[in-house]
Amino acid sequence: MNGLAGGQSFTTVAGRSCLLQTSDWNYAYVPVTRSTTSREAVEVDAYTPGGAHESLFPYGDRECLNDTVNALWIEFFSGGYNVFGGDAISGASLLVSGPDLFPVDLWVTLRFEIDRTALRVDILENGVVLQRGLVLGSASWISGLSVVLNSGSSSTCWSNLHVYSGT
Repeated sequence: MNGLAGGQSFTTVAGRSCLLQTSDWNYAYVPVTRSTTSREAVEVDAYTPGGAHESLFPYGDRECLNDTVNALWIEFFSGGYNVFGGDAISGASLLVSGPDLFPVDLWVTLRFEIDRTALRVDILENGVVLQRGLVLGSASWISGLSVVLNSGSSSTCWSNLHVYSGT
């Protein structure tokens, strides 16, 4: 889905094939097969221009126009990141905030590692742990059947989306 200006297309940015989101807001819902084990990881590469504002919903679902419900997500922007859990429509809880190591105008790998039994998540950026063992408030936050890529500004690129099963 796209906002009023721009859109989404596949192209090459900084030497990589990617989904380029150029609207004032975009959502790309990517259906995935979920792990049958209690552990799973979702990993994607992102290219963010300076001043951009993006979100990644590794376990999202689309139940109404322009919003994701019952989700866990990270939003990242120049200078920091926020991790939310809950319902993006009726209200969500800020779980944690932090300074961002996220470089702009470079490709960065984001990774969520979920333990469904313990209801915990580890969040990594370029292999560096941003959050370890973050407690989730509900199993519904990680029950979605899609990975949702969201751009709140122009020229965000996404590439190399992977879902891994664990033991």
